[in-house]
Amino acid sequence: MTFGSIKQTTDGKNSKYLWDCKYTDKKYYTLTANTWKKVLDEANKEYREPLLFIRLISDDYVVEMKSFRPKISNKKSQRIYGECLIVLAGNKIEYELEVKKIEDFL
Repeated sequence: MTFGSIKQTTDGKNSKYLWDCKYTDKKYYTLTANTWKKVLDEANKEYREPLLFIRLISDDYVVEMKSFRPKISNKKSQRIYGECLIVLAGNKIEYELEVKKIEDFL
């Protein structure tokens, strides 16, 4: 994966973002609310925006938060196959996340 001019194979950060990298040899990755919350909490501690890079067997994707709101859903995980919008429920809030191909993010 590349992030700007940096080849991304590990978790990291720059002046704006803190990111985590996940890899699978499957055609999908199951993202849980707990995984997202861990990335979000670490990013918030350092006043950075959270990102999650996902490498599937077929392509590379980036997940970023679009918004959060009071919890109305109980969906704790979602399979990611490709570009999409997803909502994951945390304890008291839910996260609206956008998944897009990494080249569309850069």
